[in-house]
Amino acid sequence: MLRFHYVVFPAMSLRIPLNDMGTVMATGGQILARMSAQYRDTTLYMPITRSISPSQTALLEAFLNGTPWQLVA
Repeated sequence: MLRFHYVVFPAMSLRIPLNDMGTVMATGGQILARMSAQYRDTTLYMPITRSISPSQTALLEAFLNGTPWQLVA
């Protein structure tokens, strides 16, 4: 899922290289924070999350937290 956003939003990789699994895992907390509702109306909100579905968001959150993923209906 992140590969698509790495290709389509190359400027994002200036902050967090989405093609580097080690960096994605190391910055997982930052990614999750910037996906949160508290950032939604700010310039710090992670732009890619505007274009992913609730199920994809849940999958990414589960992956970064190391928890099982459950489909969001």
